[in-house]
Formats: sequence, structure tokens, C-alpha cells
Amino acid sequence: NLPAAIASLNRAIELEPRVASYHYHLGIVHAEAKQPAAARAALTKALEIDPRMPEAQKVQSLLSTLPAL
Repeated sequence: NLPAAIASLNRAIELEPRVASYHYHLGIVHAEAKQPAAARAALTKALEIDPRMPEAQKVQSLLSTLPAL
């Protein structure tokens, strides 16, 4: 249920906006929901918060597969 996942992750981000993994997971869900602009924004925010996050390579890879804005 992608809309519910987006809502839950947005709520988590409201509570703790500096957790990079929340933004990372939100980006994945937006990508799965065919929302590339929102996915790109969330993934970029994840790297902005923590460029050395464990998922950084996955974030870069996913960003490279998203359609250009």
C-alpha cells in the first residue's frame, strides 16, 4: 500500500527530520509509486543529511535511474 507507506514515512520525517534513512525509504516508495520528482527530492535530502549513510551507493544508483526533471 504505497499511499499508506508515504503517509507513514512523512509522519516519521515530521517527528525526526534529520534521519537520512527515512528520506531514503520515502524516495524508494515514491519511485515505486511512479513519482520521480518526489523520489529525487527525498533521495537527495537523504544524501544531504548524511552523505556517508550506509545506503549512499544505493541512493546514487536509484537517482541515476530516475527520469530527468
